[in-house]
Amino acid sequence: MQYRHQRPSAANSWPLVTARDDDVVGPDPGAALRMPTWHTRMVGRHEDCLRLRELLIDEAQRLVVITGTGGVGKTRLAVAAAGELRPHFRHGTHFLSFSPVPGTVDLDAAFARLLGLRDVQDQSHRETIARHLHAREMLIVVDNVEHMPHIADLLRFLQERCQAISLLVTSRHTLGIYGEVVYQVFPFSRRADDSLLPDMNPATPMQDPAVQLFREVARAVVPDFEVTPDTAEDVAAICDQLGGLPLAIELTAPRLATRTPAALRRELEHRAAQPDDTPGAMPVMTMDATLRLSYDHLDPDERQVFRAICMMRGHWTIDDVLPILPPGMDEMTAISHLDTLVARSLVSTPPGPDEEPRFTINPVLRQFGRGQLVAEGEDGAVAHRHADRLIDLGEMAEPELTGPNQRQWLARIAGLYEDLRAAHAYLREQGRSVDALRLATALWRYTYTRGHYREGRVMLEESLCDVAGHDALRSRACNGLGLLANVLRDADAARQAHETALALATRLGLQREIALSRIGLADVDASFENDTASALRHLGLAAEAYEQIRDTRGIASVLTNQGNIQWTLGQLDRAFTTHEEARMLYAQINDERGMAWSDTNTGRIA
Repeated sequence: MQYRHQRPSAANSWPLVTARDDDVVGPDPGAALRMPTWHTRMVGRHEDCLRLRELLIDEAQRLVVITGTGGVGKTRLAVAAAGELRPHFRHGTHFLSFSPVPGTVDLDAAFARLLGLRDVQDQSHRETIARHLHAREMLIVVDNVEHMPHIADLLRFLQERCQAISLLVTSRHTLGIYGEVVYQVFPFSRRADDSLLPDMNPATPMQDPAVQLFREVARAVVPDFEVTPDTAEDVAAICDQLGGLPLAIELTAPRLATRTPAALRRELEHRAAQPDDTPGAMPVMTMDATLRLSYDHLDPDERQVFRAICMMRGHWTIDDVLPILPPGMDEMTAISHLDTLVARSLVSTPPGPDEEPRFTINPVLRQFGRGQLVAEGEDGAVAHRHADRLIDLGEMAEPELTGPNQRQWLARIAGLYEDLRAAHAYLREQGRSVDALRLATALWRYTYTRGHYREGRVMLEESLCDVAGHDALRSRACNGLGLLANVLRDADAARQAHETALALATRLGLQREIALSRIGLADVDASFENDTASALRHLGLAAEAYEQIRDTRGIASVLTNQGNIQWTLGQLDRAFTTHEEARMLYAQINDERGMAWSDTNTGRIA
């Protein structure tokens, strides 16, 4: 019988290369792969779902592109269709959102990251993606890609290499790929006879999907709201003025909290007629006008909060965003304004990985808000506060990425990863070199744990080039760089980085960094040089450094590495005893992962 974990070879003498033996976590099923959810039911798209099913199942089309204007509901339709199609794909359905991903990034790397794939030595991201998907039968929803300039080339490649996958793409325009099937989604239109049900009453459901959606959203703010014979004409006219666009309806319906349908209708007609007061013309609100109207109805402080949070790309908590809001705004006021934005559908609340609420912004709204931020001359100040907050958040997360709260913090960083990347780029552009290095250093363990080795390495290398002095920070950064270079099998770069870290840490007496650099050098010696004697010497010095600062967990991790070298050398009795000693130390500090790791190692030896 073959087991996944075999006795280590000289070329890879143990599976552990840092003092943290719980770093390596399997691929994150992650928020990136989960289908988003909504608090209201989808209306008016049943026929669209059926047609998409026919295309992807009955007609076996492998690339379907849902197109339509911004706010028409492409994402929601794609997710609904994928949910119905899931049983037809052996390996399920996955959701990859490119909404928060800048168009300037390495597309292949971003696609691999969203799939939860690790970097592989001497293998391009594109090849890694192809090998992962080659034998899988799955449906992948690739959402919001109109701003990604090379998406057509990547999807064309995947079609050629991965014959069993199907792609359901959402974009504001077609991709120009041979064989793509374009499915255009239109706003909701009125019934052909331009009438409502003549006998409509509160117990009779509306047949107009735009009116149904309006009712669904309105009831979130007015729970007893119902479309009655007295209000039906006004509600239908409101939906017509909004062009039947779902996002526009979702932004407008909450305003019934403070006005009647008739008053809201008059307000929209007045606003729509302003740019073109053509006699007899039916005034229709454009999407831009709807966004502007929703924005203008916020009070000045609410508008300021909205503009600021449009700097955020990912999924964030209240604590994440409070520091980027206008200075001087107290927490309770800020929370109240955020509640207002949620109630008015300007901010969404998708479910998070834990019970803490998460927030995000529709990309159409985000683009509008960023424009307002620039128009008000606030973009520089908000970007500065955004970067400062991301530095603090990264440094808060760093020690948690290996502790008992590891999975929660990994998920939190994953939800904000594009924000963190944007903050790092901004800091370098602004010449804030030390802060850029602080953020890169805080993030390297995340990139290692999730397998984004190349990106983490590049961030550290770029940041280190810009910084002189700050030896304690550079020592930590170099140890991270050494580990990432090691896992990419670049022995020379790994050794150089750990030796630099060791020299800096020794000069400053930083025992923890001394120990980490010694462990890194030990791994280089054992894994690449087969020099177990030198590796054991480094580990002995690492143990001494940990003993000086009474780091029980660090000592246990050294024993784990020593035990694995002994195992490699065939010294099974000594290796077994060493791992048992490590387990006792882990037990002293109630480190359940460490105890499990030690039990795993003794089990392997047995």
